[in-house]
Amino acid sequence: MFDRWSAGERSELIGSEFLDVLASVPDPRDPRGRRYSLMALLAIAVLATAAGMRGYAGFATWAATASDDVLAQLGVRFRRPSEKTFRAVLSRLDPADLNARMGSYFTAHVASSDPSGLVPIALDGKMLRGALRAKATATHLVSVFAYRARLVLGQLAVAEKSNEIPCVRALLTLLPGSLRWLVTVDAMHTQVVTAKLICATLKSHYLMIVKSNQAKILARITALPWAEVPAAATDDSRGHGRVETRTLQIITAARGIGFPYANNHPDHS
Repeated sequence: MFDRWSAGERSELIGSEFLDVLASVPDPRDPRGRRYSLMALLAIAVLATAAGMRGYAGFATWAATASDDVLAQLGVRFRRPSEKTFRAVLSRLDPADLNARMGSYFTAHVASSDPSGLVPIALDGKMLRGALRAKATATHLVSVFAYRARLVLGQLAVAEKSNEIPCVRALLTLLPGSLRWLVTVDAMHTQVVTAKLICATLKSHYLMIVKSNQAKILARITALPWAEVPAAATDDSRGHGRVETRTLQIITAARGIGFPYANNHPDHS
């Protein structure tokens, strides 16, 4: 039921390089008595998640219904790993270490696919479904998503009594300076420090939304001569019982708007 890929698709999804990354993750268990390799358990978790399964129970369900062929490719024969096994092993892994290894692999993939141009990424936060902390609060994650490649390059959990801003800046510092990025963030992250980090440190570009949290900047933008600017693009969309029209206008703020690099950019050479 859940094994819905052809052999070719499985080979593409779980390639040897990706399995090497999973195999490099330190195994917290005593070497004696291991029935399943950590690589196999992680690979099953990845495949199960791609098939729409969630959590340790979902991983075990996918493993129980997967074909012998698929599991044999991962070194799993005869007995299938249970929910208890996934919980006991995966809960002991270092999330930061796992995230760094996966992020490095996917970032290298993005770099090899487009080594010369800007890599468009979006940083956004969301509540993680099916993950509760000890006090029954949902885990809030901030992720770096390379939407052209459709890959998550990294993610961090927002600390309790904090917000997304420190996480976004921490994730930006993990991006390799060898690439040039087009960073999209929402209005919360339209901040001077974040803009300088993107432009001055990463030598990259930002696409930021300005709302009332930057009231002075918003007023300066609103005061620009928009009536004289033709529409570069218009989009009409229907949904939720209404028609919404979005218009794109492009204007050069020659004198700037009082926000870092809004009218110029550091030398990329």
